This record gives sequence, structure tokens and C-alpha cells, in this order.
Amino acid sequence: MSQKIIKRQTVILFLSVLMLGLFIFATYFYWVPDTLIDFVPDNILLYSHLNLSKFHYSGYLAQKWLKANDDRIENIFREHSVDFSIINSLEEIALFVSAEDNSGVSQLELILKSKIGLNDLQKMLPSSCFVEKISDKVFRISFHINSDKTRDLTSFSRENRFCFISPFDKTPSLVNGYIDLGVMSVYLPAPKIPMESRFVKFSVLYSSPQNNKLFFEIENKNTFDHPLFSSQENDFSVLGNDFDFVFVFPRQESINELEDRIKVYLASQNPKERKVILPDNSSFVEIIVDTEDFVFKKEGLIDYWKESPDYGFEVALSEDEESTFFSNNHILLKEIILTEQKENSKSALYWDVNNTWLQRLALKEKNQKIEGFLELK
Repeated sequence: MSQKIIKRQTVILFLSVLMLGLFIFATYFYWVPDTLIDFVPDNILLYSHLNLSKFHYSGYLAQKWLKANDDRIENIFREHSVDFSIINSLEEIALFVSAEDNSGVSQLELILKSKIGLNDLQKMLPSSCFVEKISDKVFRISFHINSDKTRDLTSFSRENRFCFISPFDKTPSLVNGYIDLGVMSVYLPAPKIPMESRFVKFSVLYSSPQNNKLFFEIENKNTFDHPLFSSQENDFSVLGNDFDFVFVFPRQESINELEDRIKVYLASQNPKERKVILPDNSSFVEIIVDTEDFVFKKEGLIDYWKESPDYGFEVALSEDEESTFFSNNHILLKEIILTEQKENSKSALYWDVNNTWLQRLALKEKNQKIEGFLELK
């Protein structure tokens, strides 16, 4: 065998090994490993995982997002007496909400993979946290101590042990997890109509440093039409919420028909009393449901009724050829109508949340997925 052939084979072998090495490195870089999912109990409502390792693309994105939002996040940590530098000591974070216990309380807990030991970790967390070492560098954080309740740590699921992030995806995933859609429906601003318990995968997508929104998507093979508007029930108790919302749902009736049903509901919640005197001078009090007291005003495309000019309960409605808009704030409704004209979603919920760090939650049903965003303050 000539030296040229040997040299050529050596070069081919070297290039093959180099290409294989680059392929393995690239694959490893774009994998999102979840080494904490085995430590999560089975009976949970929500599970999410964040990888902070800079050796993975997801960790790089997380570090970039944290750096871009460090002032806001540091303020949140300070409010909860958590040392902000703890971020530099963590490799992975798993957050889960356990199912309600006998007292009807759902508990938020964390599992951390840490570069530091138990004592150093405890110093960075508030004294109200209960820190338990599960294995080497893996710790469980409880925000409420349940000394009378021991939970077995069992495997919740192995399906999401690894996730691959496409380098060509415009919105790569930042956080991955599972959510129980049946439980989520209970927390929406509407009557507590139970849905079937069903775990689905969700992802929190990376947002630009200039944007205060964290976008997410949830698998959903069924329609997200809200139960309040998928039937002809006259229960509009959702209007009693102390936060502002806008529902967008497929048009089922004219705005006048919907107004008439709302007037009946409002009148039944505010009945009048009328004293009736009989011929023998005896009397009784008659309860009257009078819809004439509820006259909707028109402002552009919006019809609305407000209890008083400065304060009180409000109902606002609008519609186009395909959708009906229902809200308790006609000013917010104006904003959402402009947004929805660009979105063309089948059904949606915009929910202004009164929270120290969260401004708004939006959910939209599109292409068998629930898409939305959390808008941070």
C-alpha cells in the first residue's frame, strides 16, 4: 500500500472522527436534559423544568433572558427574601404544584440541582422554606412545612426526560413541562365547571429582551371554547370578578340577544321591591325583576352598561362577523379588539391580573394548540 493511499485514509478517518465529534457536540448542545423529573410525585397539577447549564442551548437562552431581565427578577427575589445570586449556583430547576391535600390546599414546591451544599443553599433562601436533601446536589424546597405528611417521591413520567431544541426555530423553548387542563379550567375567571383531568405538554417560549412577555403553548386536541359560552346558560357570575377580562368566542347569537340575556341576569341579581295594598287594606311586598333599568350605551363598536359613572360593575360587548367579545371593562375591550383583528384566533381569554409581578395572562386557541403569553410588570 502506497504512502499516498495511507495518507488519504488517515485524512478520511480524521475528518470522519471530527465530523462525528461535531455531530455529538451539536446534538448534546441542543438537548435539554431533565434529571429532576424522577424526583417529582405522581399526584401533581403542574410540572415545569428549566435548565440553566451553559453547556446546553436552553441554558444559554435562560441565562441570556435572566441577564436581560435581572432588575425585575432581582426585585421579585428581594420581595420573597431570596438571595439573587442563587441563580449562579443552580444547574436545573423543577417547579411543581401538588394536588390538593385533605385541607384543600395546593402546595408549590421546587426541586433544585445545585452546585453548592445544603448549608450554603439554606442561607440563600428565606427561613420559611423547608429544604430537604434528596440525593447528591439535588434538593427539595417546600414553602410550607408539612411535618405530619410524608410524600413518597416516585417517577412522574419519563416521556419528557430529554427535549430537543431546533436551532432553526424562531421561538425556541425556554421551559418545558406538563399541565392538567382540567385543573387549569378551575382557575380561569368563570364558573367552576369541571373539565376532564388530562395532562398535556406545554412550553414557555423564549422572548426577546425588549419584550416583557413570556410566550407559551400548550397541546390541545380539543377546542378551547369556554364552557360559559359554549352553552345557552344565563349564569354570568363571571362579571363579579375583581379583575378585568375579555373573552373572545365564536359568534352564536346576535349582540341584542346576548344583551337581553345579560339584562335578565342583572335584573335577577338586583330585584326591586314593590308594596301592594289589597282591597281589605292588607299588603304584601312583590319582588320584581325589571330589565328596563339596564340600558346599554353605544361607543363605536362597543355596547356597554356600567353601574355608576365612576365605580362599579360593568358589562361590555362587541362582535364582528365571526366572533363575540365579552368583557367587564369597555376600555380594555377597545384594546383587545384591535389586537384580535390581527390574531384571528378561534377563541381567547385576556385576563388582567392584579399581581406584584404579573400584568396580564392571555390564552388563545389555534390549530389544536393553546397559545398565549404572560406579561410581566
